[in-house]
Amino acid sequence: DQADSLARAAEEAFAGSDRAVLGIDLIGPGGGQWTIARRDDSKISIQPGLPGGEVRVVSSCTTKLIDEEGCARWQDLLAEAVMAHA
Repeated sequence: DQADSLARAAEEAFAGSDRAVLGIDLIGPGGGQWTIARRDDSKISIQPGLPGGEVRVVSSCTTKLIDEEGCARWQDLLAEAVMAHA
């Protein structure tokens, strides 16, 4: 399931970072906008729509996100976003 895969990737990306909220804007077939947040209990929440305020939003194309096997490379996208703006 893509939501579970995204949540696992977000846990890894947020580990060791003080970042708690990140927006994702995917353009293309199957794309959409989501807010990923690490809650106080360290659980990850994923909500539709982009966050408000001054929060990092990562934009990508779905064709760049999907690998040869049809799996989303969430780890790559989130790790890059968190590390680039930590």
